[in-house]
Amino acid sequence: MADSSTMKWSLPNLRTAYNALNMANGALTGHLTKMIAGTTFTMASQAQCLNKNGDARDCYSGKTNDTGITYYSSSSNLQIPLTNFLHEIGHLIDAVPATLDTFSNPLRPETKHPTWVDSAGYVDSNLVNNNLIEPIQAKPMNEPNSANEWWADAFANYVAHNINVNEASGAGSDMYDYVHDALQPYTNP
Repeated sequence: MADSSTMKWSLPNLRTAYNALNMANGALTGHLTKMIAGTTFTMASQAQCLNKNGDARDCYSGKTNDTGITYYSSSSNLQIPLTNFLHEIGHLIDAVPATLDTFSNPLRPETKHPTWVDSAGYVDSNLVNNNLIEPIQAKPMNEPNSANEWWADAFANYVAHNINVNEASGAGSDMYDYVHDALQPYTNP
């Protein structure tokens, strides 16, 4: 965990990050550290966003690369949701050199359009439970029809036990099975 020159980690965000990392580590049967060793989680400032009326509001985002995640926040008091931490961890395990694009490549739209993606190109929100307060994907901020976003959202919901595997179409089970099977080589090495 690292502070930037413009923003320090708040205790609530540190707790949420710890919980998210602990949850991801549990889903990976204790192998998360081995997968992301040497990466850094940095907190940085972001200018306030504007709402539809042009008024300033607090906002946050995350940016992941192969060396870690930078969380951007417009205020050190703003609580970044667990969903965002889990989503960015999904990006991270798909970005580190040892597993670069391992999880997202099979989902490329030209290769396979998952049953759990809606017609607008986002993970179908009808396939998840209400275990997470924030939406599964920041629409329209994230790119529709992006395999990287599909993976990160599916991973976040899998880790949070938020996928409805009992919904009638079977697409919830498909999403769960995809993440479970993709992680299998890393959960039982």
